Parts: sequence; structure tokens; C-alpha cells
Amino acid sequence: MNQASIKPGAVQGVGVAVVRDLYGTVMNDGATKGILVTTADYGPDSYDFAKDKPLTLLNGSNLLSLLEKHGHEARIDLQEARAIQQAESEPGS
Repeated sequence: MNQASIKPGAVQGVGVAVVRDLYGTVMNDGATKGILVTTADYGPDSYDFAKDKPLTLLNGSNLLSLLEKHGHEARIDLQEARAIQQAESEPGS
């Protein structure tokens, strides 16, 4: 069994706390592997923590490569994502 977690709104990068949470879930559920996907990237602490653990961290570039490999054309526009995220966090949204 694998565990996957997708963080589509992570515009500024995924911190190590999210990676630790996934690792905890993998261990508690008895999964063989955890996969964390984001459209942005991960901080150095995230990569350091995941090293030598049954975790795979896929960033936006990895995601686009996988989609292209399987015949899908896609793009990730972080400026657009930031604007959407900001608009959604404004009062009255």
C-alpha cells in the first residue's frame, strides 16, 4: 500500500512539517511508500528529512515531466497561483 498527498496550493514551497506528517501517516498505516506532490517545490529541510525514508517528493518540474511523458500538455504558473491564493484569502471571498 502507498500513501499519496497532494499539495496544490503550496505556492511558496512545502515545508518539512508537511513531509514529517506524511512520514507519520506512512508509518502509522503500514504503507510501503509515501508520495508527496506539489506544484511548487520543497525546502532543503524537506529533502534532507525525506532522504533514506520511503518517501518520494515530486515538485512542479517533476509533475510536468510525468504529465508530458504520458502525453499530457500542462503548465504551472506560480504568479497566477499566488494571485488566486491572495484573492481567496481576502475578506468576503
